[in-house]
Amino acid sequence: MTNKLLITVSAPSKDPTLDGFSNSFTFETSDVPPYGNVGVAFTALEAFYNTVATGASQYLATYLAPSMDNGAGHSSMTAYDITSHLDGTPHGAPVALHSWTCNSPGSAAGGRCVPEGTCIVLSFRGDYGTDVEFAPGARPRSRDRGRIYFGPASQNCLQFDATTSRTEVSAPFTTDSLAAMFALSATHSSGAVSYNWRQWSRKDAAVHLITELYLDDRPDYQRRRTDPDPGKRTYRVASSA
Repeated sequence: MTNKLLITVSAPSKDPTLDGFSNSFTFETSDVPPYGNVGVAFTALEAFYNTVATGASQYLATYLAPSMDNGAGHSSMTAYDITSHLDGTPHGAPVALHSWTCNSPGSAAGGRCVPEGTCIVLSFRGDYGTDVEFAPGARPRSRDRGRIYFGPASQNCLQFDATTSRTEVSAPFTTDSLAAMFALSATHSSGAVSYNWRQWSRKDAAVHLITELYLDDRPDYQRRRTDPDPGKRTYRVASSA
């Protein structure tokens, strides 16, 4: 039997009124409570953001908005044992905590401003098997898919289409993000203990081997990352004339 851990990776913004990011990853492991080797997964996730993957030119954190806080130890990872909660029932308290440092994000100097809610959807899926896309009142294949909202995104994540000038995900980010996901999908081990990234389906109450990695070519948006701060509004009294 293998155990399953949900690991939430978080990093704050420099402005306390702005949300940072929080991404969740599910791992299947031969480790057992109290999960003394969970550092293997923590290291793999740090590398996902901070290390240039094979075939990439930049580490992913460099594509984050300059509003992100890269102070030493300001970011965190929290692991939860979901082995008995694969249907999504409450999983209880964390089994491990980890502080980490998110590498320097993109530069703000001389660049285009991008709203902090802008993000790129990184997607992954398991084998569809006999699941179809549409069924009466359901979408069976949706339970085989997962996603990560990468952001707040910087200008370096985006480019203009050469023909239509529509905004799309940049070619360098596409290459680098797929390379980072591919590296994360490898087996991460410490001696005989292994950790493997998986796609979690609450509907199936199961985790699935990831067989395909892809991303949308258009940016997405997460409104919660840019809640307005009433204290920073600018006012002007209207004329009574």
